[in-house]
Amino acid sequence: MKRSFTSDGMKRWGLLAAMILFMPLTAKAQVPWTILREDFEKLELGSNVDEPEIGEEVWTASPPDDWTIDNSGLPAGGITEWRGWSFANKEWWTAAAGDQDRSQFVNASGTVMIADPDEWDDTANEGGVNGDWYDTFITTHTIEMSIVEPETAVLRFDSSWRDEFDSSYQQSGNITVSYDGGEPIEILRWLSDPDSPDFKDDAQNETIEIPLNNPEGAQTMEITWGMFDAGNDWWWAIDNIAVDADVTGLGDFNSDGVVDSVDFETLRSNFRQGRVSYSDGDINFDRFIDLNDFAAFIGFFNAEQGGAAAAVPEPGSMLLMGLGVTCLFWLQRRQRRS
Repeated sequence: MKRSFTSDGMKRWGLLAAMILFMPLTAKAQVPWTILREDFEKLELGSNVDEPEIGEEVWTASPPDDWTIDNSGLPAGGITEWRGWSFANKEWWTAAAGDQDRSQFVNASGTVMIADPDEWDDTANEGGVNGDWYDTFITTHTIEMSIVEPETAVLRFDSSWRDEFDSSYQQSGNITVSYDGGEPIEILRWLSDPDSPDFKDDAQNETIEIPLNNPEGAQTMEITWGMFDAGNDWWWAIDNIAVDADVTGLGDFNSDGVVDSVDFETLRSNFRQGRVSYSDGDINFDRFIDLNDFAAFIGFFNAEQGGAAAAVPEPGSMLLMGLGVTCLFWLQRRQRRS
């Protein structure tokens, strides 16, 4: 159903904007929030290279902005598409590998993050020479934690793991987390050795949740997934990564204890900027400031005021249009006066 933007709606959003500009709000509420969400759908995929399965937009070795891949422990050679953590269309990956249960990863869709030493080993490589293994690690961008309550952050992702263990290779995986640039802390270890207490049997489709035990005072966090000690084994594929936590002071971008016009100005001045952090106004933690951030900011402010601007419409076309008109009107007024 289409909604028209009425003068009444304009007045409501104008009231909200005025409240933020002239009625500072003490930043005290604790609310559940998502501080990382990544499904890899914004990555630009290219054509196949070594895999015989033809495709034009099916694969890339380039991670999301400011994520890093460490392939320094990877032996030379092997199939290009699977040299360490890569990103591929799930259906193409499944077809290129002849399935072998990869299609069971039904929680995933579109682009998926994959470490596949089985496919990598399908052409000449130096795996096993001088004890070299297939070792690859991928680390997220630095996640701001300044407003996150201690011991509340939880990592969640969809996973497809198929293991193999023999005298030559012993596929292993782990996840570590580092706070404020400190030493990595291992929060998950999966081994393919059935005699190990960390043995992880085949699980081609499951959702994993892990408490991150974030310490009090932590300001930043980075998470790393590793596949190591592998060779002609199987795979680990991942999709729909999220970190949820309780946060306090949402919208107080300069951490002065109040949500006010200064914070609104931070948000406005960084409008349409990418590769940003929470302190830049990225209230929804998606690293891009757009009208969704304005919606979240004003919606949170209104909720904290106890619904003082009652009957404001739910986020949607009317909300976004109202926010856009209100914010642009305010911006134009400021520019004319400067």
